[in-house]
Amino acid sequence: MKPLTAILLVLVLGPASLPAQATGKPLNVVLIMADDSAADNYGCYGSKFFKTPRLDALAAGGAKFNHCYSEPVCTSSRVKIMTGRDGIRNYVAFGTLDRDEITFGTMMKKAGYATAVAGKWQLHGGQRGSLAPDCGFDTYCLWNYPGGKRPRYWKPSIVRDGKLLESGEKQYGPDVFTDFIIEFIGKNKDRPFFAYYPMVLVHSPFPKTPDSKPTEEKILAKLKNFRDMTLYADKCVGRIVDALEKNGLRENTVIIYTTDNGTGRSLTYPFGDEQRKGEKAYKRRLSASKDLLESSKLEALQPAFTRDVANNVWHMRNGRGLNHVIDRLGSLLAWSDERILVSDMTTIRARSRKRPAYNEDLIGRPTKYPYEEALNKPDGLLR
Repeated sequence: MKPLTAILLVLVLGPASLPAQATGKPLNVVLIMADDSAADNYGCYGSKFFKTPRLDALAAGGAKFNHCYSEPVCTSSRVKIMTGRDGIRNYVAFGTLDRDEITFGTMMKKAGYATAVAGKWQLHGGQRGSLAPDCGFDTYCLWNYPGGKRPRYWKPSIVRDGKLLESGEKQYGPDVFTDFIIEFIGKNKDRPFFAYYPMVLVHSPFPKTPDSKPTEEKILAKLKNFRDMTLYADKCVGRIVDALEKNGLRENTVIIYTTDNGTGRSLTYPFGDEQRKGEKAYKRRLSASKDLLESSKLEALQPAFTRDVANNVWHMRNGRGLNHVIDRLGSLLAWSDERILVSDMTTIRARSRKRPAYNEDLIGRPTKYPYEEALNKPDGLLR
């Protein structure tokens, strides 16, 4: 059996859904979310300027979504993916995840998974903010967390399980986070685990990476460094994939890669014959629904899953681009009665801001907490 992988890139991206393993063994999940990175920053989406060999390989052997939706800025996007609820229902303020919200960390822990989060937090602001343990994470290694300071790249200020780590001038934050995820995988290889990795890469500022080298190209320093940072994020993903392979876990692990929003607006970079400017926090009017959404056009082509009627499961078409509109709601982790996560990709449609942020499109009935619906099954298995 080929490894199960989902690559979700584009200006806006969402969580994936995958069919059950024949063994019935719980699937491990590694969810990686880059910071400020658009679809045209990746080779598998047509870029010749940015190099992303490890992600391109995952896209070739997994599922790549071409039309998706997210929020246009950081906090609302992160709260949405963690809770499965749209911002009109639970957004409080920038840098705040309301402490009463139920997150996928809580649900995965309740289902018997070991849980970890590493990377960027920035959800503890105000009087209603949340900390990692509040959100169901057994262990954490985080930047922008109480007790830490501002540096995220060189000589980073990182808090691990309540303690501020000592760091030197040559220590690079993304390496610390990736090492932590790899360590977590090794420690929990004999039980199901959920690792959430909201990267600090590739957000500004744009310093050199440990792999940056001089170039004779006529290119702005920050753009060169941004390209190097994108390649380094790709390298971090590759290291995690290699760790799964080393521990014999690749066949039973779902890898999901997404981003929180578009590229930073201070950057302009080549794509084909164009010069594209970053559009983080831009909104465009979508005439089909009159919603303000960061989007590409609405399309829904043929489903990316084929059904095995005899065994009552669905199979992902590996290596195929998925031209479907994906709204990044927890509904994409909602079960159907046939034990797949998405019953028919063509049924997903853009949601009006006036409609409830429920997963009724997929399973025919409203669910207040889609993640809870997904994981609150009798056997507690993520299939």
